[in-house]
Amino acid sequence: MDSELSWVLGGAPPSVAKPVTASFATLDDDSSGDEIEKETAAVVPETLQHPPASPPASRTKVTDIIFVTAEAAPFSKTGGLGDVLGALPRAMAARAAEAAASSSASSSSSSASASSPPRGLGGRVMVVLPRYMQGSAADEVYANAVDTGVSATLNLGTCGPQQVRFFHQRSEDDGVDWVFVDHPSYHRPGNPYGDAAGVFGDNQFRFSLLSLAALEAPLHLTGLGFGREFKGDGEERRGQVAPPSGGAAAVANAAAAAAASSPAASVADVEALCRPFGSRPCTFVANDWHAGLVPLYLAHKFRPFGIYADARALFVIHNLSHQGVEPAGSFDALGFPGETAWGAREQLHWEYPSWASVTGDAVNVLKGAVLSSDRILTVSSGYAWEVQTPEGGWGLHDVLRSRSHVLNGVTNGINVGEWDPSRDASLPFNYSSGDLRGKAKCKAALQEELGLKVDASIPLIGWIGRLDYQKGPDLLLAALGELGELMFFFSFLRQRGERKRGWRKKLQNKTHCFRFSLFLFPLKQTK
Repeated sequence: MDSELSWVLGGAPPSVAKPVTASFATLDDDSSGDEIEKETAAVVPETLQHPPASPPASRTKVTDIIFVTAEAAPFSKTGGLGDVLGALPRAMAARAAEAAASSSASSSSSSASASSPPRGLGGRVMVVLPRYMQGSAADEVYANAVDTGVSATLNLGTCGPQQVRFFHQRSEDDGVDWVFVDHPSYHRPGNPYGDAAGVFGDNQFRFSLLSLAALEAPLHLTGLGFGREFKGDGEERRGQVAPPSGGAAAVANAAAAAAASSPAASVADVEALCRPFGSRPCTFVANDWHAGLVPLYLAHKFRPFGIYADARALFVIHNLSHQGVEPAGSFDALGFPGETAWGAREQLHWEYPSWASVTGDAVNVLKGAVLSSDRILTVSSGYAWEVQTPEGGWGLHDVLRSRSHVLNGVTNGINVGEWDPSRDASLPFNYSSGDLRGKAKCKAALQEELGLKVDASIPLIGWIGRLDYQKGPDLLLAALGELGELMFFFSFLRQRGERKRGWRKKLQNKTHCFRFSLFLFPLKQTK
């Protein structure tokens, strides 16, 4: 996965002679059935197998990567999005570090010095996400995030100026700059999107704030830390170059210290490290509608005023059914400047389809992201096909078809270092593809824990996913009739919501007709 994505982001294209051995195993969440067979290697999608004979020179340039997401494990997670954004940035940072080390070794092979250049001289990786504070023990996950003292005042139109503060965490273990956006709208109990009462009513505002703050963060953060406070966003600065972190004297002192610790680093290398992320080519990777305004703000609020002229935006669709749709009047609360607002308004404009429960004009954030991004990715090649069909396009299939020339699928993945049954400490018994005895013992242990009859001949079926229509619970209900001759057990993850309760009730009713037991587990009991 990371090999394929690195080419999309601007690296060298992978070899087409053999599959790309990814740092992630296939996680077939939102992909179609034909992806199931891809279990151990991520194969280059057909649309990527024939790159241009002479790619543009800019494609080979080093680029910093800024991921923007509503969630990333271990800081926040409700599903697959959090898993991917907790693992992929680390993999990309590791590749960048390897590339930098390889380049350093090549350039200094004839030098007597064996020292390595400062960390991060290659393409750097940043992840920007909200700092969710629930007022509980869960807040400890941000214990290592440092309050930078840096804030930015963002213009969100009719919502007025909003001040956000940046927290920063960087670990040499993963080489990723984790940047947390702090604002009162992120301080409330619940998950990133809602609580027991339902979805938060101000999510458009909360994630507009995230998207705009994500474009500000790279203008503050350098390889040596955060700089001073900036006021105003793109159209107000109108091409001003971000001042050095902490002032020229502070940068000079830090650069001298970095050079002293790594004699192999050139003056140019150290100077590059001192420049903000946003002062050199960078790629924003916006994930799902929550970060969908990133490409729109980039196109209409920053580039026209000389900021991020060389930056690119890549939009990743993990789940097309959630699109960030609000009434048309909410556009004025997004903060697009007057001289470019008409273009943004056109890209965001949407009319509810005939099958929707409401009618009229609306703002559709995901549609705007599709139309304004430089590249579009989905979580598998199968899903890239599916979203362009009337059945799987959720009303946006024609829009996605119109951009099919920049639409690709990259197989989703997992962190095999964490999700490895041969060394997973949370399992009572370990096992591997070469020795499955531990798996049978795990099944017996689970049967015993649930108070069931310990019998290897009784199937135990697990559903790791939401009881949501798009996940196929209707197909499960239809199949129960054929499974009714067997005695088996089902286990599910328990989730809140009226629709989920409806599916649970239907399944529980089936327990009176067929010989099976149903168990529901809360999400907090899973990894």
